[in-house]
Amino acid sequence: MGRPWRPFATVVFLNTDIQATIEPAAWREWHPGETHSLDTAFYAEYHSVGSGATGPRDPHTHILSDADAQQFLPAKFLAGADAWNPEVSRQVAHATAGEKQ
Repeated sequence: MGRPWRPFATVVFLNTDIQATIEPAAWREWHPGETHSLDTAFYAEYHSVGSGATGPRDPHTHILSDADAQQFLPAKFLAGADAWNPEVSRQVAHATAGEKQ
């Protein structure tokens, strides 16, 4: 599912349908034996389903609890200092598009 390009990478899969084409370990070093980014990367999953969602994951994998996953939901993760909410923006865009018709 992923390989860290640089140290301290963060990758989180939430509610993802993972097919069998994914290797069970899910994560691997960008250049095994040359790079060591998995030591500092944060790779996590939450409620993965599908035939590729099972199997022994790389030991660096974090399986998120309900509480841990909350910080990665779009409204929270993308909020920033201005508290932007992508869901509200989407609703406003749809309402505005309806007014133009």
